[in-house]
Amino acid sequence: MSPEEELVRAGEAKQLLDNRMFQEACTRIADSLADQRRRVPVRDTDMHTRLIITEQLWGNIKDWLEQTAQTGRFAEVQIQQRETAKRGLFGILRG
Repeated sequence: MSPEEELVRAGEAKQLLDNRMFQEACTRIADSLADQRRRVPVRDTDMHTRLIITEQLWGNIKDWLEQTAQTGRFAEVQIQQRETAKRGLFGILRG
């Protein structure tokens, strides 16, 4: 994937992470899962395990979005470095 494509994906991930409705959904889902886990009887280890796995998967989704947004920052640096190198080469060739 090109740095430009990574930058677009990062922007989309950041928009989603910054979206008020998405943030509210994240909070509600996390709270609901935690509440369900607290209410499940301790002897129901199967349900506890399922809820913990679900919480981990939910966390992985958010982590992936945050990582994608971070990758865009690196792509931005790559694009800037490439542009700087092009200007330097153009200056040498013009010189």
